[in-house]
Amino acid sequence: MTVRVYLDAVTVIYLFEGSPHRSQQVRSLIGRVDATLVASELSRMECLVRPLREGQVSLVDEFVSFFDTEVDEMVDLDRRVMERAARVRADHGYKTPDAIHLAAALESKCDVFLTNDDRLRQTGGISIEVLKRIVP
Repeated sequence: MTVRVYLDAVTVIYLFEGSPHRSQQVRSLIGRVDATLVASELSRMECLVRPLREGQVSLVDEFVSFFDTEVDEMVDLDRRVMERAARVRADHGYKTPDAIHLAAALESKCDVFLTNDDRLRQTGGISIEVLKRIVP
């Protein structure tokens, strides 16, 4: 059975900007043969901010290439997702970007939300996996 994994921006950032050890651990987790990788344009945007600000063109290219070639599905942030995000934020008090990411994952029927934000709690309908808890 294929597992649908939503990638929070920090997960992707670790691939390219984290320690080699952390990067390899994330790569191993998301490289499972039975995983469908899902993200949104919000993830892409968040990943690009620092390299753009610092003029790191090669890092910008790495992120763009990752989202274009390795992510299997990009979720549209349409009205349905935004309305779900409003509900998630109202119910859990998450910051707007976190609520949007979770709503995108929920609306695209992901099984797992991969993040390193341990402030996020289990939300009905999806398993929230915090990197620092599953990879030391």
